[in-house]
This record gives sequence, structure tokens and C-alpha cells, in this order.
Amino acid sequence: MTCRHLVASEDAFEIGIDGRQTPTTVLLCDWADSAPPQLLNVPRWMQRNALSGHLWRDGDCTGCPCFEEKKT
Repeated sequence: MTCRHLVASEDAFEIGIDGRQTPTTVLLCDWADSAPPQLLNVPRWMQRNALSGHLWRDGDCTGCPCFEEKKT
């Protein structure tokens, strides 16, 4: 299952040893932008993490109070 708040970063690049920038896929959780009223009902650490543009890691969606399955 994929959450609707999970988005690919538009600004993610890998920089090679030769200085070249190559676009790469980095997933971010944007629920703080797409569902702000839900920020009122979560712990403060989660608010800080979400508002800073959380870099998503596998397993982060498990148990998240803001999880919404993405419609395909």
C-alpha cells in the first residue's frame, strides 16, 4: 500500500566525484502540507518532523495516524 501523502522530491540529485548532478528519486512525506488540520492531533515530535520535509524511510507509514491509501 502506498500513502497519498508520499511524493517524489523534485530537487533530489546525486553529485558524482566529477561534480555532475544526476537526478535521483527521494521520497518525502508531505502530509503536513496536504492535511494541516491533522497536525493538531499528533505528538509534537511528529509535527516538527513533518514540517521540516520528512525524508521517508521504509516502514514510516506503519501506524501513522495520517496514512491514507493512495487511489490508483
